[in-house]
Amino acid sequence: MKNVYFISGLGADKRAFSLLDLSFCNPVFIEWIKPLKNESLRQYAIRLKEQITDPEPVIVGVSFGGMLATEIAKTGSTRKTIIISSNKTKMEFPKILLTGKYLPLYKWLPSAFLRKSALIRKTFLVSCQSKIVG
Repeated sequence: MKNVYFISGLGADKRAFSLLDLSFCNPVFIEWIKPLKNESLRQYAIRLKEQITDPEPVIVGVSFGGMLATEIAKTGSTRKTIIISSNKTKMEFPKILLTGKYLPLYKWLPSAFLRKSALIRKTFLVSCQSKIVG
């Protein structure tokens, strides 16, 4: 059975793939490692690649894991790279989110505020959906 390497999204682990039927392959879940100070995305991806033993791997990445899968694919031969809910390049990254790089307000906001704002967004979306459907 062929190894397929899976990279979860940022802040997630192999449980992100728990509802998938992976019986077609031998799933290998790439473990997150601590980034080095001032390490680029490409450098980090190269270090993650050390967990891949196949010369021509199939890699599946979700969200930020998809960006890393793309960077790994750029470093050499991969048989196939599958990205899910991700950007292929930095040009596809929403401009509003880039402001966080230069103005990291999220670092100063308490985590409770962020959780509440997520609940407010979810409530708003459900309300909007019911008006569209109904």
